[in-house]
Amino acid sequence: MMKNIFKFWILLIVVIGFIYKAEAQSYAGAGMAGFEFLKLNIDARSSGMAGPYVCMVDEINSLPYNPAVMSIINKKTVAGNYNSFIQDINVFNITGSYPFFGIGNFGGSITYLHTGDIPVTGDSPDAIDTASVNNFGVIASYSMRIPKINNSGFFKYINKMPVGVSLKFFTQSIYESSTVGMALDIGAIYEEPIKNLFLGISFLNLGFSGKMEEYSDTLPVTMKFGGMYRFSFYHLNKLSEDMNVYLDITKAYGENLLIGLGVESIFYDIGIIRLGYKILHSTMWITTGLGVKYKNFNFSYAFLPQGDLGYSHQFSLKYTFKFTKKEEFFKEIEKIKEDVKVDEEAAKKPAEDKKEKKKEEKKDKKAFIKELEILKEEIKKEDK
Repeated sequence: MMKNIFKFWILLIVVIGFIYKAEAQSYAGAGMAGFEFLKLNIDARSSGMAGPYVCMVDEINSLPYNPAVMSIINKKTVAGNYNSFIQDINVFNITGSYPFFGIGNFGGSITYLHTGDIPVTGDSPDAIDTASVNNFGVIASYSMRIPKINNSGFFKYINKMPVGVSLKFFTQSIYESSTVGMALDIGAIYEEPIKNLFLGISFLNLGFSGKMEEYSDTLPVTMKFGGMYRFSFYHLNKLSEDMNVYLDITKAYGENLLIGLGVESIFYDIGIIRLGYKILHSTMWITTGLGVKYKNFNFSYAFLPQGDLGYSHQFSLKYTFKFTKKEEFFKEIEKIKEDVKVDEEAAKKPAEDKKEKKKEEKKDKKAFIKELEILKEEIKKEDK
């Protein structure tokens, strides 16, 4: 199996190399203007794969691009990100989420962008002052699963579907001018229409911004759609060797369609290799990345060529908290509630099916009761 994965990577690199050689010279580098910082990739994992945020279902850093991911992660998670961007531009970000069982998931993200000193000239080419660009953004997010209504018609496709919404506030200052804005993000994820396949969609930056002096910048209203497919392999030592393949399609208002392809291989649940390719972008480039997993920590690095503007580096560190005994208790309660719903639906079925299911349900309920009693005792000990 390891040989097959190695051959896949060699073939992928060769194919992308030919495409890049044929197309890269027809595109020029692009700078930053307006509220472009709202479109920047904030973390190293996604950046190493050409930015497939909309459907990275196990990544908290996808929150600013699809808040629905929190309902799939469903754990206390925090991540710090740093982007050493082009032309002395530095981007700092922290993102996290907190689940409240029975209510939903709450999360947030803070981003700060700062440039180095930019010379300000007057009538002569000599600098008379220096200026910098500063952007600051705050996001508050909520996600939940759509309650189960029934299994007929359209509803069977949206039952328990993860959905999310974010409210963002941001500011931008350039030299002696500044402006503010607010926007709404919404997203949803369709889980496994076929096994190991996830589909995601989001609408971003639905809002407004103030004027900077007499000028008003239009927000980059964006629609993102994408998918993720997970291949799982098992070696002789029973350690998994997973491969995730991503597709991300982005359409921002007034801009061309952008496509990102990405893949990551996870070896022995420790080392990670990533590769991405951006199609139809103003700057065509291949992205690469590495990752290391250790217990609840996850470190990622990405190397990003930026055409004629040079290249940038991104670093991310993520920590996922373990469940406490109380949280495990509430999770078990949620499972029992789901079982009750199943019982109610089963009650509507023919009596013959009931008799067979009752025997199984009694065994399951006894097991749940024992687990709950054990958890209660452990919680009492922790409280003492």
